[in-house]
Amino acid sequence: MKKTAPISLEERGGLASNLAYAIAAQGVSLASSVLMSLIVPRLLGIEDYAYWQLFVLYSGYVGLALLGVHDGVFLRLGGTTVSEIDWSRIKTQFALVAGFQLLVGASVLLATCVPFSGDSRQIIFLLVVADGLIVNPSAFLFYVFRAANLPNIYSTASMVSGAFWVVALIVLTALNPEGFVSYVLCYLACQGISSLIGYLYAARALKCPFGSLRQGLRDIRDDLVAGIKVTAAYYAGTLVIGSCRMLIDWRWGIETFGKISFSVSLINFLLSFMAQVSMVIFPVIRRMSESSQVNAYAAIRSGLATVLPLIYLAFYPGRELLSWWLPQYADSLIYLAILLPICYFDCKVQLLVNTYLKSLRKENALLWINVGTLGVSLVLCLLSVLVLSDAIFAAMSIVSAIAFRSVVAEVYLNRYIHVGGRRLLIAEIALAAAFVASAYYASSLALTAISVLVFYLLNYDQVKRFVSLLGTRLLRNR
Repeated sequence: MKKTAPISLEERGGLASNLAYAIAAQGVSLASSVLMSLIVPRLLGIEDYAYWQLFVLYSGYVGLALLGVHDGVFLRLGGTTVSEIDWSRIKTQFALVAGFQLLVGASVLLATCVPFSGDSRQIIFLLVVADGLIVNPSAFLFYVFRAANLPNIYSTASMVSGAFWVVALIVLTALNPEGFVSYVLCYLACQGISSLIGYLYAARALKCPFGSLRQGLRDIRDDLVAGIKVTAAYYAGTLVIGSCRMLIDWRWGIETFGKISFSVSLINFLLSFMAQVSMVIFPVIRRMSESSQVNAYAAIRSGLATVLPLIYLAFYPGRELLSWWLPQYADSLIYLAILLPICYFDCKVQLLVNTYLKSLRKENALLWINVGTLGVSLVLCLLSVLVLSDAIFAAMSIVSAIAFRSVVAEVYLNRYIHVGGRRLLIAEIALAAAFVASAYYASSLALTAISVLVFYLLNYDQVKRFVSLLGTRLLRNR
């Protein structure tokens, strides 16, 4: 591709360096998550915290307004270097994307906030639109950076904005303002800082002239066609949980929604971390030979099978600490006992399945697996909400749908790359069922520990492979 601007961006470090950036960024995110999950619920009260969670839920879907163009450019440029990118074409695409976001934002405001009554839910829609206008244009640029193996730029932006968010939360905790709006406004300001950092990194590269408008529209079309499948797959995946939470809000009101959302927020930290790690791994996997991809797949799967079961053991001390600190959310911890297997299955999907399906350009498979899972989730949730009228069954339906997606996706991927794993999949389902039974019904750490030990014994080959690879890696770094 033709170079049209002097590029100040450089690809520095490899997978380990990029992972270190991602882990550091998630460390800052952890600090804010701890404050938001443990301090703010104590200050806001159940209703205002529930409205905050409602904002978080709906703001999670603002990326739909990009129509998959960001995913399309990521797929098209994935594995390239910065110097190979035609920045004139990217600049034209960026301008078109930004203009479309303004149009969508104005349309949503007209549809939902006119006339404006000041209702809490209407205020949330207004703030969600503001969030989309802040983050979506810069998100397009961040995906370009990631495709060129520069995920450290997004990680840097996340660290800086996350640090500001931590400071803002500490200040808000000290001032303790009434209502949720102050928290959302501070969050939007921090999102603006993240976007600004992205623009500063891209500034020199985007000093080039605009490319052809016709070419820009053609790029938008091509990236939309390729990326819409990945975007639809992603949001179908998030709606497996999101749609059920919306139904719970509709059926049982904002307080029950807030209690379940408290458990979901505790789970989402680990899932967001895995999503960032998968973005780091994708360009590396894309550059590998077929045999190397298969070896990396086996190594990642062994690592996940060794580490993820420890989440179930961590539940018990975590539950005791949370019960002591937030007694008003004791009911929510009941849901956490049911929802925790989401961590196991969704981490595998994020880090392993999605990464490989994208690398192998299996967007159609990714789409239909997630759409099918969304269908299963909606049927089970509607049954729980409308027929059984039981929030516990609604939570169980979410876990069932997530497990279904993980198993179906991994079976498809295992067959495509000719890797076995039926015994491991069966053991993972059995371990999840054993944990829910021992945690929710029996509340027994001993039963959970026995279940995890049996899982390790049945999958000794996976544990042995991971320990061997880890030992080899440590010896090389000496």
